[in-house]
Amino acid sequence: MFCRAIHALPTFRPGRSRSSDRYQASNPRRAKFRISAPGPIVQSPGGVLKVGATTALDAGDAAVTITQAGSELAGDIRLTGGRIDLESASAVVIEVDASDDARIQSNSSLTIKRAAIVGAASDLRLTSGGAMTLGDVVVGDGLALTAGGAVTQTAALRVAGASTITATDQAVTFNNAANDFGGLVKVLAKQATVRDANALQIELTSQGDSQIEAGGALQVAGTLTG
Repeated sequence: MFCRAIHALPTFRPGRSRSSDRYQASNPRRAKFRISAPGPIVQSPGGVLKVGATTALDAGDAAVTITQAGSELAGDIRLTGGRIDLESASAVVIEVDASDDARIQSNSSLTIKRAAIVGAASDLRLTSGGAMTLGDVVVGDGLALTAGGAVTQTAALRVAGASTITATDQAVTFNNAANDFGGLVKVLAKQATVRDANALQIELTSQGDSQIEAGGALQVAGTLTG
């Protein structure tokens, strides 16, 4: 299933043309764009997806791939699938349910309202050009994030595997008491606050005041300068 060159403020529903790759608009007042498919949802090569409304893409256990340059999803986004890969030139506010790896990239700010990456070997990779805010996040294996702005959270992070947090010259604040990092946590930031409800193994590179707290055994390595 393909989405090509869509500029959408109105509701988009899967009213297919004979080519099976175009979606017709209806009811512009509700401003939602929804696609549900039994197989992969893939952006056609060279297509640009621009949506100023709520977007919901559901591919079941199949892949969702929206990676063409210039795409902008400005409203709230809900993605459901196996492997998920999304790139947006605009700020992203998103919820993700994935049974395989998920990668979300925004050239501006990125807000993960909720993410459930449930495969035992599944990773979550996040990249933002600006600030990054994480809500309720559960990851079956590893977490890797790179942010061009401050990194904060509004709910607990539960990561079974290793975590790599890169926010050069920015602050990282993971101070929720219910956080649970199951593997080694590597943090590169100007300053950092990391809290874990259980044991914590962390490697910290920071240029400012930092705070580490664990509910169990704590292992700390790294460099603090400044």
